[in-house]
Formats: sequence, structure tokens, C-alpha cells
Amino acid sequence: MSSPPTEPTSFLFVCLGNICRSPLAEAAFNHVLTQCPSIPKETVGIVDSAGTAGYHVGERPDSRSINLLKNRGLSTPHRARRVTPDDFLKFDYIFGMDRANVRDLLSVREEAKRKNPGKKLAWCGLWGGFPDGEKDGSDRGEVVEDPYYGGPEGFEENWKQAVRFSWGTVERVWGVKKE
Repeated sequence: MSSPPTEPTSFLFVCLGNICRSPLAEAAFNHVLTQCPSIPKETVGIVDSAGTAGYHVGERPDSRSINLLKNRGLSTPHRARRVTPDDFLKFDYIFGMDRANVRDLLSVREEAKRKNPGKKLAWCGLWGGFPDGEKDGSDRGEVVEDPYYGGPEGFEENWKQAVRFSWGTVERVWGVKKE
């Protein structure tokens, strides 16, 4: 780990439609941050989620995501949106939930690079590999499978992964370990 950030650091979690995995990832990350009083609040920037496709723009998360959060005393005001090239300027880290998401994100980042030559763009890669030190652009690591066509158990598995990856991200970015 390099030295912890002193400026606001922003995170974007991305899946296909932005109604299942990425809203859960956003909620899990925010939940984990509430358990880290040693992280200076001024170093936490925007935490958001988006989709690589526009299938559900403006919609609330899937009811199974909302129920999972509700059962944990959590909620989300999130409305689905599609990732944009500008996100690569706005965020420091953009995490794809699976390899197809990462491929799509890297394509959007190329567009951002063409439109903004010489500007610093977000780190982008598979979230499941980030805590293990994977490099920018990597699609190596554990995938968060899409639970959309399954039952609530897939959402539960996603939540467990999201909490685990959130702690790994907090440790890699701020050096704070789960107590």
C-alpha cells in the first residue's frame, strides 16, 4: 500500500444494469466505511454505482437488493445510471463486478482518454482483484456473479463478497484493517 490519501478519494462500482450487484457494492462499501472511524472523513469522496448498459436507467435497485439491505437495517436512495467517459475524470477507482464489465469499462476509458488527452483517469479493474494488489486494467481476481436470474441466495452471496472486498479496498487505500 502507498501512503493513505489526504484528498477526497472517490469510488464507482459497476455491473451490467446497475440494479443488483453494483448498488449492493455501493451500500456495502458505505456500510464498511461507517465502521472505520480512523479514516479521516475528508479523505472519502463520492461513492456511487453505475451500469455498463442503459437497460434500467432511472429505476430503483432490484427488489431483492432492497430487501437484503432492509433486513440489515440499511437502505439506498440509488437510481440506476449508465457509466460515462466523464466518470473516469470524476472517480479515482472504478470497479467492475465481472470480466465483461471490466472490458466494457476499459472501452469507455479509451473514449475518455481520447476526449481528455493527458488527464489522469481512474484506476479501473475487477473489484475482486483489487484487494490482492492487481494492477490497473486487470480483470484478474474473484468475480461477483450476476444474481438477476436466480433467487435471494445469489444476492446474499453478492453481499458477502461486497463486504469482504470493501474491507480489502479500505485496507489497500487507507491501510485500515477489519477489527
